[in-house]
Order: sequence, then C-alpha cells, then structure tokens
Amino acid sequence: MQILSSIALLLSSVLTCLWLLQQHKGLESEAHHLVRVFAVSSLFLAADAMGNMLLSSEGTDQATLRLMLNNLALYAALPLIATTLLAMAKGWHWSMAGWGRWLLGLIAFFELTRRMEYGNYYTQLMLLLVVAAIGFGSLLAPQLKAKAAGSSAALLLLLLALFASPAPLLSASAQPAIQYLLLAISLPLMAVTLHWQLKMAPAQ
Repeated sequence: MQILSSIALLLSSVLTCLWLLQQHKGLESEAHHLVRVFAVSSLFLAADAMGNMLLSSEGTDQATLRLMLNNLALYAALPLIATTLLAMAKGWHWSMAGWGRWLLGLIAFFELTRRMEYGNYYTQLMLLLVVAAIGFGSLLAPQLKAKAAGSSAALLLLLLALFASPAPLLSASAQPAIQYLLLAISLPLMAVTLHWQLKMAPAQ
C-alpha cells in the first residue's frame, strides 16, 4: 500500500509541477515567483516519494536520508505551498531572495523545535497553520473554481493532520501510506487554485 501511495505522490508531484509551469511559462511578473516556488515545492514532495520507494534499507545512511526527504516535504514544501496561495490571495509580492529566506527560516525553526524536543507539537501546529492558510487563501479567491479546489485540498490536509501525519492529533500512530495518498490528491487541487487565481488576476 505504501509503495502504491508513494508512486501516486511521485506522479502527482511531477505532473503538477510540469503542468503549472507549462500553463504559466509566459508570465512576466512577480507573480511568476509563486509558480516557481510551488513547482520547486512539488519537486520536494516528489523527492520524498522517490526516496520512500528507493531507500528501503534499514541502514543508518539510507534511513537518515529518507528522514531528511520526508522532513523537507512536510516542513518546507507544505508551508511554502500554503504561503503561495495566501500570498496570491492577499496580493503579497516577494522576491525570490525573500522566498529563499522564508525557506531557510522554515528549516531553522524546525531544527530548533526538534532540538528542544518540541518536534511533535511543532508538527501538529505547523500542519494546522498550513490548513488554515490554504483554506483562508482559497476563500479569498474571487473564482468559485479556486474556492472549491482550495477548500477541498484544505479538508484533505486536515484529515492528514488529524489521522496520518508523523504526529497525528487524533490517531495513535502515523499512517505514511495514507499521508502520501492525501498529498497526492491535494497537491493538484492546490495547483488548480493557484492557476485560476493567476489566470484571472490583472496583469502586473
């Protein structure tokens, strides 16, 4: 089951990245940064899915690399994607350097909470904030299609936070297979949300 869900996430991530870049390849404004950040975040998720399939050994090196890829997907990719949707809805314009600093900040904050042994609390809070940002950003979108797609993605990620994350709120243990499947389904929905917002936004 976990291999199948990993394949689903890999295909979903790569295809979503290619589709979004293709749809907005001619975009010549600061909004194109949102597309690039979303695309890179999709590739982070793809790397995690590929690592889960290929790094099957229980050796220390492979286990560490697999954990790093999973952390990159959960603690960097998802917050970045949520931020792109919120930024688009609120009209925020960040440079690529700004996005890079935000990524470094996310990594640093995760590492700080991990070292302080608050990792589980951070996971729970971060995922709830991701859900809130995606849901809020989607509801602010003027297009009904964007609202529906984004709200559906937020609901799926809420299920992930409650039952399938590494520190689920309402479950006794993590469910990686369900986590990957929920990500595979929600990622295209979030891409569609950003796509429609960009498509209908006035030229900048």
